[in-house]
Amino acid sequence: QFLDGIRARSPAAADDLAGHDLIALIGTAIEPHGLKVDNVADAFTAWLMINHSLVNSDESDPTPAQVEGTKKLTSDALLAMPDFAAASDADKQSMADALLLQALLNQMMIDSLKQVNAAGVPAALEEIRTASRDMGLDLDQLEITPNGLAAKKQ
Repeated sequence: QFLDGIRARSPAAADDLAGHDLIALIGTAIEPHGLKVDNVADAFTAWLMINHSLVNSDESDPTPAQVEGTKKLTSDALLAMPDFAAASDADKQSMADALLLQALLNQMMIDSLKQVNAAGVPAALEEIRTASRDMGLDLDQLEITPNGLAAKKQ
């Protein structure tokens, strides 16, 4: 399904990704940060941090404290969802996979646009912002602190 979505926008990109274990590739990228692909809170943390860094043009590597603090934030958010505790392990893994694949797609989209059509970057970043807002998260209301993502002080 993920590749079908990509194929609709970029058949060449979908062909490049076909045959690769995308979750394993993501796992290799997030593992040095102490995150795992089989943990929804870890996947949510990666998704949130990647999207936030993209919309803020922040290419710096997060510190362990920033990752851990953001994971606490995402874990608390997941535990506050009434349906989350009742979800099956398969449903939780499906959620983790979707978050990780979306983060990968967003990163790839921005990286590609920077190389081939820099004028398209602002519109793509707005798509990421809107999709995040649709999930109930306003990336513009978050800031990276020494202890992870937190609500901006008003």
